[in-house]
Amino acid sequence: MIRLNGGTLAERVAHLDGIPGHDIPHGMLCDLMNQHGSNKADRVNHAYTPFYAALLRDESVKLVFEAGIGSQKPSMPYQMRAHNVPGGSLRAWREFFPNVQIFGADLDPDVLFSEERIETFPLDILSVDSIRGMWSSIQQRLPVDARFDLIVDDAHHSFRANTTFFANSFEMLRPGGIFIIEDLDTHHNNDHHTSRMASHLQDIEADAIVVEIPGPNMVNNAFAAILKH
Repeated sequence: MIRLNGGTLAERVAHLDGIPGHDIPHGMLCDLMNQHGSNKADRVNHAYTPFYAALLRDESVKLVFEAGIGSQKPSMPYQMRAHNVPGGSLRAWREFFPNVQIFGADLDPDVLFSEERIETFPLDILSVDSIRGMWSSIQQRLPVDARFDLIVDDAHHSFRANTTFFANSFEMLRPGGIFIIEDLDTHHNNDHHTSRMASHLQDIEADAIVVEIPGPNMVNNAFAAILKH
């Protein structure tokens, strides 16, 4: 685990640091993610949710946003596996946080949907105009000063996409809220490597960590978490 600019987040997940993903005890959030078809808790490829439950343990979460609903179209930049379900993590967040309002977004228009306490929007995460337009649409549905408790980037997994979305979305997070960037690369020395993201976050005035989870998947079983001051 790489600690950046503080220690609050690192302290919350210190008991999980270095444990292989398949050995980390699973709790309610993990069970819900698996139940709804998300890949955030499958033990082999991604073992994020035990960390998320620890990071959010003291939070009263009322507003959640996640970029990347999940598409299985070959034409999309990234696709979820056949056994996963688009929108699965949104439904799991809704069940885990009983009073939460969920917003999501995706490049694939065919995965957008609306359900109780869930609303989704089109988003090209590489486009500043698209990001700003999406937030404008969401703000029209919320009180003027509303800010999010949790924002998750699980969309286009590239350094450019992550940093573009972060730069144009961090203001939508409340002080004390957490911003998560998923599926960083831990194996290949490419533009999405954990070390590059850590270097980028070092210059941000916020408490941040980059977590690499040991296990069979050493390609992209890593995430960054940023706590807004």
